[in-house]
Amino acid sequence: QVGFETSSDRSAEEAKTEKALSTFLRPEFLNRVDEIIIFDRLKEEELSHIVNIQLQRVLKRLVDRGLNLELSEAAAALVARHGYDPVYGARPLKRAIQRYILDPLSLAILSGKYPEGSTIHVEADLDNDTVVQNVLANEKIAAFLSKQEGQIRKTIVVKNKLVNLIVK
Repeated sequence: QVGFETSSDRSAEEAKTEKALSTFLRPEFLNRVDEIIIFDRLKEEELSHIVNIQLQRVLKRLVDRGLNLELSEAAAALVARHGYDPVYGARPLKRAIQRYILDPLSLAILSGKYPEGSTIHVEADLDNDTVVQNVLANEKIAAFLSKQEGQIRKTIVVKNKLVNLIVK
C-alpha cells in the first residue's frame, strides 16, 4: 500500500519512537512526561493553506487602505516551497512570506505604485523562481486604453492581460 499509512504503520512508528526515547532518556524523566505526541511532516497543500491564512491578516490591513490582494495557487505553492525546511518544518514560512510578498508589497505601496481601489495580484514567476505583483485595473479603463493611439509610455496589467498606457 504505497502512499497510504495504515494504523499498524502508525503503531510501529510510535513503538519505534518510544524505544528511541527510552534509549536516550532516563526512566525517571520519562515517568514525568504525560503524553508523547508524534507530528507528521506537513504536505505542500497544507503549507499553501498556511500561506493563505497568514495573508488573510495582511488583507485586512490592506482593505483598510482601500486595496485588495489576490494570491494565485502557484504563488502560494512557490512561497510554501521556499518556506519549508525538513528540519524546522514551517517555521521559516513567515520569513518566506515576508521576503517574497510583504517586502516588495510594502515598498510598492510606499512608492505610490498602487492607488486606492487597486487589486494587487501576486503570481508565480517560475522562470526566476520568485513571485511578481501586478495591479489589476478597472475593465472600463482597460477598454479605453486599448482603443487609444499614440506613444506608449507604460505597460500595466489589466484582468491578467498586458495593456499599454498611451499618451497623445
